[in-house]
Amino acid sequence: MAKHDRCCLWLICGALLTGAPAHGQSEPLRADTLSVQAARAARNHYEKARKAFEERKVERTLQALDEALRLWPDYPDAHFLRAKVAYYQKNYVEAGQHMARAEQGLVAGAALHGDAERARRTEIERLIDRERTRLDELRGALAQARSDDQRRQIQALIDDAERYRSDLQRRAAEPPAAVQAAPGLPPDYDFFGGNILLRLGRREEAAERYRKAIAVKPDHADAINNLASLYLDAGKPLLALDLLQQAETKGVKVNEALKQAVLHAVGR
Repeated sequence: MAKHDRCCLWLICGALLTGAPAHGQSEPLRADTLSVQAARAARNHYEKARKAFEERKVERTLQALDEALRLWPDYPDAHFLRAKVAYYQKNYVEAGQHMARAEQGLVAGAALHGDAERARRTEIERLIDRERTRLDELRGALAQARSDDQRRQIQALIDDAERYRSDLQRRAAEPPAAVQAAPGLPPDYDFFGGNILLRLGRREEAAERYRKAIAVKPDHADAINNLASLYLDAGKPLLALDLLQQAETKGVKVNEALKQAVLHAVGR
């Protein structure tokens, strides 16, 4: 075999060993495998806790939550459920502490997701640059190929690399929808946070949390009823009535006893 032919075959073997994945496959992006495993285990413990909570098995719930939070100390859902346990045990200060940790975990998670998205895009750009270099090398080898068999093999590698580069470019162009989503807490977080604040006697703060929940989920019946009740207790029955009437026009089921109390307060 001529020296030049050996050079072409070395290029082919090098492309096979270090080139793009086989057609239909994608090269995995770098990830923190240990963190993924810990998060998965924490979620498993959380699911056990959630099931135990539904069955009103408090000790089993707390044990599973302790395991989930040991693995993932800022796990928002676990802190949220822990807040519910404390709330139903009438430990409202502790409930508020876990609620704050749940909210902080959500904010930190959003920031971490943004960092991960930027890292993902940087990695994709690196892979695109690598494929560009590989394609240049393969095209150079194709131009120097001495036989039809070599040309067919190199062309097949070029076709596969071009498909892979196109897939990378498509992935790079995908909009990061989750990162661009409007910030804010889930309505149930604001609603339950409002309940805790109400139990702690912080009525104005509780009302603000209910308003936030309704702003995100206009048909949140529990938040609407609680906010209307706060308006009524604060001597603002017209605000309460307006809130309840608007809710009913949207098909929300309001508390009938509360509605009658509001109507009585406004003299109807």
